[in-house]
Amino acid sequence: VGVSQSNDDGYEVSGVVTLNTDNVIISQGTANVTSGFRFQKVNIPQGATIQSASIKITSGSNNLPDTSIDITGELVADSPAFDSSPSNLSSRSRTASSVTWDTANAFPDASEEISTPDLSAILQEVVNQPGWWGGKSISFIFDATSIDAGGGRLAKAVDAGDGGNVQLVVEYDHLTATGCIQGELTYQVSSQRNNAEETNSGYQSTGSELTFNPNYNAHIAMRFEN
Repeated sequence: VGVSQSNDDGYEVSGVVTLNTDNVIISQGTANVTSGFRFQKVNIPQGATIQSASIKITSGSNNLPDTSIDITGELVADSPAFDSSPSNLSSRSRTASSVTWDTANAFPDASEEISTPDLSAILQEVVNQPGWWGGKSISFIFDATSIDAGGGRLAKAVDAGDGGNVQLVVEYDHLTATGCIQGELTYQVSSQRNNAEETNSGYQSTGSELTFNPNYNAHIAMRFEN
């Protein structure tokens, strides 16, 4: 599942949120930076066992200095889009589960990819919520800093328009799910024997159409298969 629109990725420094940018700043020298990535229509049923989860990032620039990145999820059953109000990213409720990404996180050359460590525990906490069902949105929040002024991790944003938007990669066991996936299905009566009218006297009176008229019919029934 990829970040799909402009207000689904962004970053925050000193409470100021920046959206609509070609690169999301994950770290910026010794500053405390909060960045967020929101994924829509995540079709994981409630309670499904998460077997693996990671976020795949397309690098915006090569960067090597030591940087520590703490990753959490937003603890809400359907994450709202980001906006530019002060502290919109850092003020969001967080999962108890977190992952510290402080090794093997040097960003490669621009347009090359790097993946986070496993984030299964974070995602599991989100999909286990009573209000969650498949088809809702999930946000992951990164809090990063470095002791080196040269630290500066950049992730390609969806606004770059080059297909390098951040991706959520998940494997899960649907057999353990206790909930469903949100969606819409349309079914049609498939044969004449699957619809009927019954008169007030208890006899069928089905013709070429079903008539909703209490003067003619006491009951109307329709049967949908598969």
